Amino acid sequence: MSGATGDERHAHERPAVDEDALGDLQRLFASEHEARLLRSVLGDGPRRLADMRVALTARDVDALGWAAEALRGAAELVGARPLSALCVRLAREARAGNWELAQGLVGALDEEYASVRTRLEAELRRGRRAGDAE
Repeated sequence: MSGATGDERHAHERPAVDEDALGDLQRLFASEHEARLLRSVLGDGPRRLADMRVALTARDVDALGWAAEALRGAAELVGARPLSALCVRLAREARAGNWELAQGLVGALDEEYASVRTRLEAELRRGRRAGDAE
């Protein structure tokens, strides 16, 4: 049992990335700045997930909280609200000593991050095609 709540079970029913937030990001930054930010989030995500797994194994609440907060912040920047919510929940469960539940949430984070990665990679490809057309 993964210990998923209604929020986690329904996270996959919502878009992985809030399109309005992504649109705001596009308007805020020139395309190259947006692409740099998206590549940074894509490159950083796997490291943060790996850091979380190590912290879970060691039952290191501080390290887990730091990694979860770093991924949460990046997720918020690109409008990945379900991913952000999972990060918050993971840190909360670890602080409460619910390590088994926290372990299940890392699995949910992996799945949600995969959805976010797919959407952000598509956005980068779209941006390259638009840049080629100019």
